[in-house]
Amino acid sequence: MDFRIPIFVIAISIVFGSVRTYHDCYIKRSKEADQARMYLNSDVCQNATLRVQLGKYQECTEAEYELAISASTRALYDLLEYYSFCGSKQKRCEAIVHWFGQNKYMILAIIVFLCWLLYQWVAAEWQYQRFYRYAQQQILPIT
Repeated sequence: MDFRIPIFVIAISIVFGSVRTYHDCYIKRSKEADQARMYLNSDVCQNATLRVQLGKYQECTEAEYELAISASTRALYDLLEYYSFCGSKQKRCEAIVHWFGQNKYMILAIIVFLCWLLYQWVAAEWQYQRFYRYAQQQILPIT
C-alpha cells in the first residue's frame, strides 16, 4: 500500500493549520501592539507626574515591552508555544497529570490485568515446551 498520498495530505493540512494559527496570533498581537502604542501616546504615559502618581497601576512599562518585539515575532512565539508538547497556555501537561490522578485505580487495574495476561502467556509457553520435550522423549526409534 502506498502511504505517500495520505502523508502528503496530512502534511499539507498541518501546514495550512499552522498558517491559520499564525495568522490568528498575528492579528491578536497586532491589535495588542496598536493598543499599547495608543496607551503610550496617552496622557498617562506622556505626563511624568501623572505616571508617578499612578504608581503600580499604570501600565506604560508593559506597553513598552509589548512594542519592543514585533507582532510577527510574538505571533511566531505563540505558534511555537501552541505546538509545543506542554504549552503553557494550553496546560496540556497539567491536564494529563490531572487525568492520571483521577484515573489511577483504573490504570492500575489495566496494568495488573496486562501483567496477568503476560504471566498466562509465559506459563502456557513453558507448559507447551515441557510437553513437547516429554513427547520427544517418548518417541520410539525406528529400527
